[in-house]
Order: sequence, then C-alpha cells, then structure tokens
Amino acid sequence: MTTIGMPQAWTLLPETVRKVSTSKTPSITVAVLDTGFVNSPELAGRVVNGYDFVRDPARAGDGNGRDADASGVGQFAYHGEVVANIIAAAHDGRGMAGINPSARIVHVRVAGVDGLIDPQDLADGLRWAAGIAVPGVSANPNPAKVLNLSLFADFIPLTGCDARIQNAVNAVTAAGALVVVGAANDGADAAGYSPAGCRNVLTVTSATQVGTRPAYANWGRSVALAAPGARPATAFRSAA
Repeated sequence: MTTIGMPQAWTLLPETVRKVSTSKTPSITVAVLDTGFVNSPELAGRVVNGYDFVRDPARAGDGNGRDADASGVGQFAYHGEVVANIIAAAHDGRGMAGINPSARIVHVRVAGVDGLIDPQDLADGLRWAAGIAVPGVSANPNPAKVLNLSLFADFIPLTGCDARIQNAVNAVTAAGALVVVGAANDGADAAGYSPAGCRNVLTVTSATQVGTRPAYANWGRSVALAAPGARPATAFRSAA
C-alpha cells in the first residue's frame, strides 16, 4: 500500500470513511468474480452474497448447480474473501486496510471447489455482475461498475482469449463497466489467457517492492499495469 501511495490517497477521504466506513458514505460497487461469498466483518453492511454461477453440481460442492447463494465452498473459499478485503476492508484497526474502505462488494461465484473456472460460467458471471440479463438467472439488483477477476478460465488451451469470454467482456464494457483482471502467475505471456489476453480489459501483473518482475508473474503486451504483489526482492535473490 505504501509503494502505490495509498496512505497519501487515504488522507483525502472524509474522516467517516477512513475510520468508520458506513453504508452512508459515497461508494462504488465492485463485483468480485472468484470463489464466492465469505461473511467478513471488515465488509459488514457493504458486502452482498450475489450469485453462484458454477453449473456442475459436482464441482459446485453445495448439492446443486447455479443458485442465488454465492457462498464459497471448500479449501479455496478464502481466495474471494482475501481479494474483497484488499479492495474494500474497513480502516477499523483490525485485519488489513482496504484500498477503498467505502466500496460495496458483490460476490459472484465462478470457481468450483477445485478452484477451477469454466469459461461459460465466467462469461455468464461477467454479464450478470454488470447488470446484463442472463437466461434462467434472476436479475442482479446490485450491478457493478468495476468487475475484479483475479483468475483465468480453465479447460481451454492457453492460446488466446476465449470467444465466449471476449463477447461477455464486450457486452460488459458497452454497459459502462470496467473489467480488471489478473495476468496470472505462470511466468508466461498473458496474451494466451482468458480474460487477461482479451480486448477491453485492464490486465494487471505483480511486481516486487523495487519494481522488478518476480519470476512467477505473467508478462506481455496485454499487461497494462504492475503493482506490488511479491515478497521483497531479496527473498527472490536468496531463493535463487
């Protein structure tokens, strides 16, 4: 947070936002497409259990397929919680401090208990998150203007953006939402990944505290930004 100048940015926030983070403060809605909803006390009053888009009951692990309960299931359920708190955890003296402590979070579950993401589930989740109708699914009462995807679609070759996901991204962008995606952590060209290699997304990769690229971080022309996400550079040197 210090490296990207967040402490200076936070001084510009109203005192009620910095210290209390209530639903009465100005906010933006961010959809977290990930492993699903976990009830986090640092997001109290600002988190929505949105929708579960995992179609395969076996992979959903909750006894059925798609439903209106986006609760995370299994050993990877923590991932969506961590991402949501990085975005919006309250500045209340406990846990972490979120980048925007007034943001509202809508959880959209797209990952199965295996941690994998089906391309069609992701495409439908993208549309729903932005308030676009999805057949057989109730309308989203809390459409988001920012969609966070710290993931990539599985079950497809890593040779370029999947057409289903690209079409969904295009629709979401046309609806006025921003799609922010992780470049992935394979030390490879992000252009082969969906959605990191798609058009009309903001692709972000990881950097060390001194601005170098850690070996695991994906790279390439599709990457627009890098932000601290690695251990200190000395740790990588010593490990080598």
